[in-house]
Amino acid sequence: MATVAFFIPGAPRATQSGTVMRYGRRLMPERRNRGWIDRCYLAAQQWAKPTGFREPLRGPLQLALTFFMPRPRQGKNLSPFPMSGGDPGNLAKGLEDCFQGVLYEDDKQCVWVSYRKQWAGAAGPGVHVSLTTLDGLA
Repeated sequence: MATVAFFIPGAPRATQSGTVMRYGRRLMPERRNRGWIDRCYLAAQQWAKPTGFREPLRGPLQLALTFFMPRPRQGKNLSPFPMSGGDPGNLAKGLEDCFQGVLYEDDKQCVWVSYRKQWAGAAGPGVHVSLTTLDGLA
């Protein structure tokens, strides 16, 4: 088992599907909030280069995403949990798609996916990405 982990700074944005685009034989959803997705794609590429990560991982994978959401201005009824800022599934789906071809070949390899949202701390808003190979665990 090998684990890949890195942090992408910036306010996470939900990426609901817009229209569907055809790329060769493959249909890919055109995502809204491309700025956030483009930032995550670049961060994954920049992380991969200096670490010697030469080609996408193969086989079954565990993907864990922790979204650190910007803390709102202090108020009387500040929830201990960030329930605004997008559905966690929509926050995750755009990242699963943008990591294709960089961290793994296809997002269908992610057979164990977990994600959560919490308030950002001193490091600021962003997402912590952890990807673990599951070869040999069957």
